[in-house]
Amino acid sequence: MNLLRGLRLVLDQQPASAPQAPPPADGLPQVNAFVEIAVNGDRRRRSVPVNAITPQRLITRGLPGLRPGDVADFLYTNDIGRFRFGTACVEAGPAEAAFALPAEIKTIESFANRRSAPRVPWLGPAQWRFAPQGEGYGTYLPASMMDVSSSGASIVVARSLREGAEVEVRFRLESERVVLAALSHVVRTTKLERSHKSVAGLRFVEIDPDAQRTLGEFVIEQQQARRERGVV
Repeated sequence: MNLLRGLRLVLDQQPASAPQAPPPADGLPQVNAFVEIAVNGDRRRRSVPVNAITPQRLITRGLPGLRPGDVADFLYTNDIGRFRFGTACVEAGPAEAAFALPAEIKTIESFANRRSAPRVPWLGPAQWRFAPQGEGYGTYLPASMMDVSSSGASIVVARSLREGAEVEVRFRLESERVVLAALSHVVRTTKLERSHKSVAGLRFVEIDPDAQRTLGEFVIEQQQARRERGVV
């Protein structure tokens, strides 16, 4: 048995010396999802998966150089929003690391409080690239638009993107000469078995107000045109 796993089981079976209010379960990361971790105030974040969550511990894949007592800043997205918390490392090994569950979780963005904008089908070329910590990085890769709204879009990409990933997408509407760009979060992914490609559902988190207004007007125009053709 993995030493860290065995130690975790022993710790979790021991009674707590004093009652402790657990953090809100909905605000914790999802098991097998990725979290971005910065250690001891380092601005550089590393992305690791969450392996397990117990009543006292949050277990991730091991981080090189991590030691018990180090303070970690967690940043992540789950189904209901984007969250952040700080906590201490209690065990560190090459394969796994264990952190104390946080006493408080800060909500950065609540998806439930955001009004869902209507989307319309729209096929056209697009480009995307990764944007860790909100900064576009590397070469743009080709993609195809499937639908669009003022708050998000669906694109077809040649590789699977993990949920919670930050990407920068840019595209041009048929009625516009200007290229529109938006920093986005991947909120869902669906594999296309026949083509081995994936559909990534994007939520725009940073977009120029003029570009967002242009998208809203485009959606209204497309909806009107579809109604005139008798298409719901």
